[in-house]
Amino acid sequence: MRLESARSLLMRKGQNKKDLLSSIPTLQEKGLLYNNRIVQPDNN
Repeated sequence: MRLESARSLLMRKGQNKKDLLSSIPTLQEKGLLYNNRIVQPDNN
């Protein structure tokens, strides 16, 4: 049970990060984050 909950938390965390990273290009297309990038995955 503990292993499953920890795994689900990691998966949830991964999904949140994936959703955030996937939302950035759409914002850049709108020009909202063109000059001000919030997330740079390569540096993290």
